[in-house]
Amino acid sequence: MPSTTNTSYTFTGLNPDMNYRVTVKARDAVGNVSSGVSVDGATSPLVDTVPPLITSNPVGGNYDSEQFITLTANEESTIYYTLDGTTPTEASSVYSSPIPISTTTTLKYFAKDITGNSSEVETQIYTINILALLDSDSFDRTNSDVVGNTSEGRVWTEVANTNNVWGIRSDKLEFLNKVADGKLVADFGVPDCTIEVTITKRTATNSNQIVGRWNASDDYILIQDNDVFHFTGGWNILTPITGVDARFVTGDKLKVIFKGSSITVYVNDVQKATYTTTNTTGTKHGLGSAVVGSQFDDFKVYV
Repeated sequence: MPSTTNTSYTFTGLNPDMNYRVTVKARDAVGNVSSGVSVDGATSPLVDTVPPLITSNPVGGNYDSEQFITLTANEESTIYYTLDGTTPTEASSVYSSPIPISTTTTLKYFAKDITGNSSEVETQIYTINILALLDSDSFDRTNSDVVGNTSEGRVWTEVANTNNVWGIRSDKLEFLNKVADGKLVADFGVPDCTIEVTITKRTATNSNQIVGRWNASDDYILIQDNDVFHFTGGWNILTPITGVDARFVTGDKLKVIFKGSSITVYVNDVQKATYTTTNTTGTKHGLGSAVVGSQFDDFKVYV
């Protein structure tokens, strides 16, 4: 039982926002004890002084499609935001559902919790460059040893080793017969583009390739089983981004962006590597293989 020889006593260790009853008794020098008196009291509530934290998903960056931004606070709060780069206030728009962003936009936001604490204003910049589909080929046609044309009528042509055979099998593009590594391209009229294709059958190392900017020289990209990217033109080897698995397998979607001297490689929309090239003028793009039986599907070219 706590005691003191003073005329006052300070209690410690009490919980906030609680009611307490304290009984006080006094004892004099010769040992006489009073009957005591009870005192009711209450502790003050704990005061919240911590501002809320906000997360945005996705974060700012470069995107090639419309984005829907979700803002989430770590406690009950009201989130205010602007889309014109101005600093938001409590008179600004109140967040209630994902924010659609289809053009380059500066998003600013802050949150205020129920006790009145406000977070700092945060900024996310979304650079949106929505791509337009230039041409495509689903390869959905009758089995043939002739590939035919793209959806926009561009002619697929074997280059470098014209005795190779590419054809259509089960609505897929397949490398049917090999004299040497095969390269099948069409002239899309632009050097800068984004190529997407789905790997529907990967049989061995080097079996699926993307060809880009084919002319007097070329930049075609392949991924080997030892997890390094090879770029032709001296067989330059570029190790993938640190910590990123470069392998791809049947069913994966490859995307390669040709822009100026930069080439960026993605697998299933995850960036794997970048490469700098001096070949920036070729307008023929397509696919390649080193192994008979390799298959592709859903070829698309965006600008």
